[in-house]
Amino acid sequence: TALSWDAEIGEEAATEAEPAKPQLVLNPLSVWVGSVGSGLDPAAQKENLVRIFSEWGGVAKVVYSDKGYAFVNFEHSSSVTALLAHLKAGNRPPVMHGRSVVVKPAQWKGPGPPPAETAPS
Repeated sequence: TALSWDAEIGEEAATEAEPAKPQLVLNPLSVWVGSVGSGLDPAAQKENLVRIFSEWGGVAKVVYSDKGYAFVNFEHSSSVTALLAHLKAGNRPPVMHGRSVVVKPAQWKGPGPPPAETAPS
């Protein structure tokens, strides 16, 4: 799957009157997971996320926020592709604490270039 850029490549640099748009780059190895619950033990949440998302492939790392969302980083982009295809086909999303979580492709929204693992090749 190709990476998706918000602005066209080759667009002129923004003028001072117009602030530059942040780059939107899909991370081929990661998904954003919402509705995972907040105020819970971070170590337990990470374990749950690894257990649940391992169904689609090896989980390299989980970054959990106490604000109720997480990023799940897979070892291979094929895991992200399989998970998103599963959801696009109308299958039920993964469940944590008795409710479905929200899963979306992870995006880099920061100014400047994305971290190396999300940079387009």
